[in-house]
Amino acid sequence: MQTAVITIEREPTRVARRSPTKTTSPVPIIVPALVTARYPEAIFGKLPPGFVLKDQHISVLVHWHRKAMKAVNDLPKGRSGDDLTAAMAIANEIFDAIKQARVTSPGMVATQMSAVVERFRFMGNDDSLDEELGVPDFRRFAEALAIATAMPVPTKRVGPLQRGRKLTRAGLLHRYHAFLIGEIQTLSLALYGSREYAMKMQPLDDAVNVRVRAGFKGGKFNPRARRTCRYPFFDESKISARAKAVLGSLKIDTNRADELADRAVAARSKNAR
Repeated sequence: MQTAVITIEREPTRVARRSPTKTTSPVPIIVPALVTARYPEAIFGKLPPGFVLKDQHISVLVHWHRKAMKAVNDLPKGRSGDDLTAAMAIANEIFDAIKQARVTSPGMVATQMSAVVERFRFMGNDDSLDEELGVPDFRRFAEALAIATAMPVPTKRVGPLQRGRKLTRAGLLHRYHAFLIGEIQTLSLALYGSREYAMKMQPLDDAVNVRVRAGFKGGKFNPRARRTCRYPFFDESKISARAKAVLGSLKIDTNRADELADRAVAARSKNAR
């Protein structure tokens, strides 16, 4: 198999003082010529060794697909059939990778669907799906959409919300959670006119960022302190105290369970079975 040689220069090797500077010879990295011929640089740019098209991100695939379609449209009028076939082969391979791409968010699914629509317009068959998509493709799309829009599930066991009529720590945080959701929805409706908008968007505020970062202690902030906790905001160790303080300031009970908590415990136990 023919190969193409790409030469990469290494940085000069560091040596002790008063010693002559030595450099190593260039180390060739062998990239199969078949790869460079199959994926032209005009569309894909410079590719690393071991490149696999179907493993690329959906946004990158869509970008390459647009460039491949443009390359087909830019072929001269006197083009041969072989030139058109070769250009279409590249676009077809990228489109197949788009259909099989792993998408894990609603935005990625939307990007994938937009690429499909662009493909139909490019091929001039807006009203016909048979030539480009089959039942397996739609099954993949449906599965990807279900995964991308699925409700997140807890990754740790919550534990009982109450013991007898008394709230556990999990029960207290559960009640605090109920309050915070209601508070955010109230804020969202008052500020944005939509009770759900604030649930989907996290604003950035320096006063908040500084307060919740590691190194803030005793009213003073140490910028050199390293963050060691794995939580995005305050450390977990004081969340129960904050929950009691906030709920208590609003005269919300922080000790006794209620009927809703009883129902939640019963529902959780039934699902666990």
